Amino acid sequence: LGFGYRTSHLADLSRQGWIILEATLLLHRESMAGIQERIAHYREQRKKTQPRKPSAGSVFKNPPGDYAGRLIEGVGLKGYRLGDAQVSEKHANFIVNLGQARARDILDLIGLIQARVRQEHDIQLELEIQLVGEWPGTTAGAEERTKRG
Repeated sequence: LGFGYRTSHLADLSRQGWIILEATLLLHRESMAGIQERIAHYREQRKKTQPRKPSAGSVFKNPPGDYAGRLIEGVGLKGYRLGDAQVSEKHANFIVNLGQARARDILDLIGLIQARVRQEHDIQLELEIQLVGEWPGTTAGAEERTKRG
């Protein structure tokens, strides 16, 4: 299935109309207390490191040997706003909605981030999120629009 960092062949297959009908999983027994303890630990970690405001999660994949959030913060965009879309002040690899953000605001902010990181670090940040549908004002589609920045 070609599993890798934030990728697998499954994404390509689903775009071609393939779906998985069956899977076999190998599970390990654990006590209820152990599971609840692990869940509490993960929740605590997320509270400490990720924004609480609405977001689509981590926006960019980490480039080899670095972190997207560090690069975005390094180019001075942590906390930067376009409309109600903001690069999170808690973790720069999250774009949060402050209330009335539009998809275009978020897409423009993604393009600005990619352009600035490419300009200052010669690194092309690759999207971790998937843009779906057609985007007004573009002829190449959402994926191509974000590559142009």
